[in-house]
Amino acid sequence: MSTRRSILLGTGLLLVGILVGVAGAQALQVTRYLNTGLFTVGKGEGLDFHVSIDDQRAGQPARVVMRIFDRFGAVVSEDTATIQAGESTTLRMSDPGDYRAHAQVVDSPGPQSERRQVLGMVEVFNIDDLTIDRTICPQIHDEPQTGNRP
Repeated sequence: MSTRRSILLGTGLLLVGILVGVAGAQALQVTRYLNTGLFTVGKGEGLDFHVSIDDQRAGQPARVVMRIFDRFGAVVSEDTATIQAGESTTLRMSDPGDYRAHAQVVDSPGPQSERRQVLGMVEVFNIDDLTIDRTICPQIHDEPQTGNRP
């Protein structure tokens, strides 16, 4: 094989590798986790755990798994929803106890805007008049997911 053909073949293979890499990067999913510390819901109180996707309306949807754990780590309430960019979902509970909230938010494959953010909040409210007694803001962690994870 001539040097010229070798250079052309090498350049072609390099371009194919770059295109495959770019396509793979665009299909990368991002998983975000929202977690609170332990908080108390007293007698006569309830909680709303809200998760929102702040993004342009044309943005990709996300799958949201929301869980409330008791102080021993047992799941006491759970909900799964698919929400569109700009939308929110809420998990409500009204049993007294000590809890922590957790959500896993998995973006759909595809390009994401730089504006995209996941937001969350827990509101503890008075059941009788629905006034908010206190709010808890979760920490948010991003983790790239390549499809090799369960």
